Amino acid sequence: GLLGSGLVLRNNGGNDLAITADGAFTFSAAVVSGTPFAVSVRTPPSNPSQTCTVNGGSGSRASAVTNVSIECVVNSFTVGGGISNLRGTGLALQINGGEIVSPSGSNFVFPTAIPSGRAYSVVVTGQPTNPHQTCSPSAAGGTVTNANVTSISVACVTNTYTVSGTVTGVLGSGLVLRNNAGNPVVVTGDGPFTFPDRSASGDGYFVSAFSHPTNPAQECAIVDGRGTVVSSPIT
Repeated sequence: GLLGSGLVLRNNGGNDLAITADGAFTFSAAVVSGTPFAVSVRTPPSNPSQTCTVNGGSGSRASAVTNVSIECVVNSFTVGGGISNLRGTGLALQINGGEIVSPSGSNFVFPTAIPSGRAYSVVVTGQPTNPHQTCSPSAAGGTVTNANVTSISVACVTNTYTVSGTVTGVLGSGLVLRNNAGNPVVVTGDGPFTFPDRSASGDGYFVSAFSHPTNPAQECAIVDGRGTVVSSPIT
C-alpha cells in the first residue's frame, strides 16, 4: 500500500532503512539469535501523507525473521475555513461538485474528509438572502497534503441598490427630494430622478420633499415613497 515517499523503518531503535516501494525489505544489521527485535516506523510517507502500521514487528526468534509486514493507508483530512460579514441566510458552499454545506456562523467544515494528494475546489452555489448578499471565496482550491485545510476564506458583502422614481406636474423651481433625511436631489422638471447614494438590502427607505416648488408655489405628494430594500432597485 505504499504510495508516498520518505518511509523509513528502524529496528531496535536504529539501523534505519529507507523504503521506496512495495515489496520485501531486509535490515542490514543482523540480530543475534534469541535476542529481541522491534521494528517501527521512524518516518511515515508523505506526498501523499500515509500512516503505516507494523504487523508482527516484535519478538525474539532463534532463526531469521521474515514475517514482518508493513501496511500503509492514505490519510484523509477535512476542508474548511472562515466566513466574514455573513448577515443573511441561505449561503451554500459546495466542494468538488458534490457535498454541500450551509453555514450560518463564522466557520465551516465539509464533513467528509478528502484523501491526501487529492485536489479540492470550493464554490458558492447559493447566496444569502434577508438581507441579500454576495459571498466570494478565496484560496478555494488546492491539493490536500498532510493536515486539515482551514485556509479558505469566504467574504460576504451586502448588496446595495439605487432608489429612484419619477416626478410629474412640476411648474415651479426649488423642489428638493431626500431619502432617509439625507441624500438630497434637486428636481428641475418632470422626469426621472435617482438618489446618489445606494441603499443596502434590508435597509428601509423613506422619500420626502425637503422643499417644495415656488414661483409658482406647489405642494408635491410622495407616492409609494416608503418601504424596505430587498433584492432589486427601487423605481
